[in-house]
Amino acid sequence: MTAAPAAYGRTQIRLHWAVAALVVVQYLLGGGTSSAFEDGVDAERLTMTPVAIGHFVNGALIFLLVAWRLMLRNERGVPGPPPGEPGWQSAAARGTHAAMYVLLLVLPITGGVA
Repeated sequence: MTAAPAAYGRTQIRLHWAVAALVVVQYLLGGGTSSAFEDGVDAERLTMTPVAIGHFVNGALIFLLVAWRLMLRNERGVPGPPPGEPGWQSAAARGTHAAMYVLLLVLPITGGVA
């Protein structure tokens, strides 16, 4: 096993911020998507507005970018915790990262299924 890198790579950093921006856009598109979904339920047919399509495409893009991030993380590794960080903080950070990755992968899947 190779040693942990001293810092995140340029691609890892760019993917991080791209996903963060897409999550913000996804949040902003959510209301229009909810309305389209409710209108479709009322009309008993699929309603695909431009906002709903954008929300769907954005979710798929988030899924793909997060999968790429995980592949890079697996290949390259990540920097270790700061020196002197208490063990409980390292454990909390690992748990939080894991939970975020799960959400960023599962939510696009469940949204697409819905």
